[in-house]
Amino acid sequence: MKKQIVSLLATFVVLAASVVATRAQSANRPTFVVNIPFEFSIGRQKTLPAGEYIVERMQTQVRLISKRDGRAYLTTLTIPVQTQATQDRSHLVFNRYGDQYFLAQVWNSATNVGMELHKSHQERASELATNRTEREMVTLLARR
Repeated sequence: MKKQIVSLLATFVVLAASVVATRAQSANRPTFVVNIPFEFSIGRQKTLPAGEYIVERMQTQVRLISKRDGRAYLTTLTIPVQTQATQDRSHLVFNRYGDQYFLAQVWNSATNVGMELHKSHQERASELATNRTEREMVTLLARR
């Protein structure tokens, strides 16, 4: 009986430590909220609806959480990009080809290092279809 109680307590301590570590990690992730007024694509052929999103920046990933339904969308394979100046506000940068938008970069305030997403096959096809001259960069600022 004593062994079962000790085992149960040890399991509880490990679970509690795991929960605390997970919360600490998510609390330290830079996050911001942005309203995206258009449908857009991220990663591999994943199109997301317009709406308000929570943006979480992790080491090599970006997570978008829809405020409408709570769904999380994760895109990977980001590469660091750097500017000379520290960013005043968090923001997202999209590449636009005609009426198609593709998430391209994520920037957090108070840093000069952002995250760039690799272009998907769908974006490369759009880029070729519009002859590379029609690309427009669209920047959306985070809500304060």
